[in-house]
Amino acid sequence: MVLNDQHPFLITVIRRDDNITLRVYVWNITSGGPSTVRPKDERRIQITGVIAPLVVTSDAITLLLGWHEEIGVFAGYDVMQHRTFGSSPSLQVRERTLEEAAKTGLAAQQRTMADVVVAFSPDEIMNYASQRAQLHQFKRDSEVEVLEAAASGKKIADEDLDEVPTLRRQVVRTVQQWYRQRDFRVRVLTAYERQCAICNLQLDLVQAAHIIPVGHPKGNDLTSNGLCLCPLHHEGYDESLVGVWPDYHVRVNDARLNELAAQGLGTGEIGLRALQCTTIFLPRHDLDRPRPDYLEEGLRLRGWSF
Repeated sequence: MVLNDQHPFLITVIRRDDNITLRVYVWNITSGGPSTVRPKDERRIQITGVIAPLVVTSDAITLLLGWHEEIGVFAGYDVMQHRTFGSSPSLQVRERTLEEAAKTGLAAQQRTMADVVVAFSPDEIMNYASQRAQLHQFKRDSEVEVLEAAASGKKIADEDLDEVPTLRRQVVRTVQQWYRQRDFRVRVLTAYERQCAICNLQLDLVQAAHIIPVGHPKGNDLTSNGLCLCPLHHEGYDESLVGVWPDYHVRVNDARLNELAAQGLGTGEIGLRALQCTTIFLPRHDLDRPRPDYLEEGLRLRGWSF
């Protein structure tokens, strides 16, 4: 939701039950220009049209960003390091850092000994905003390498993690979690052709749902432990209004629907009951399809009886 359409933009970003207000300074990332000393793949933003110092207040999170239209990623800079500036300053980022962020969701690059640029995909903006201060604290090459490894899903050796100060190791673990969440989401949505397994809705509204929750001892991030569901049926699945049986048929929780109807909350039950015994949409590849034993365990965990 846009609160102010003048630069810097003031927007509220909403994701499920979470929302944050952002003050966004953003410029297009362009060619680095001719130079004999700078890397050939260097790109930059040119800070123009705003007055120093950049505004930082407690009622909004201020972001200093570049946007690369072709690659489709942002580059984030530490606003506290660049609040004040001279005439038309520029901030750099390498194109390979942007390309890596397009693949993994997040990538980092050390610009100077005291300045790290963090590139990220648009769907990671809330993650970046919430951890921006800690992310920009990674300074030395060895620290940035560990952060990049976490962002790309690589296994990090204990001796490499030891290179990161204790206070920043939790950030590394958080970034690893972001990677797992993003990787799971992309694989599940791709396998189901971005449509709800129960109702076939697309419209870019679908979500990746774990059959066995990832926090459970039997939980994992395999595609076969996922279902692509629209928000309505994702919530209905988790709340045990609808279930997916090991034979891939949908079952409706009659007792729960009757209980809700008795409370005057039965509007829409006819549409839900129409799903009874329908077959879910399945991925083309057998290995991507939900495993029957996962579906059975998922039903048990949600209170279904057999």
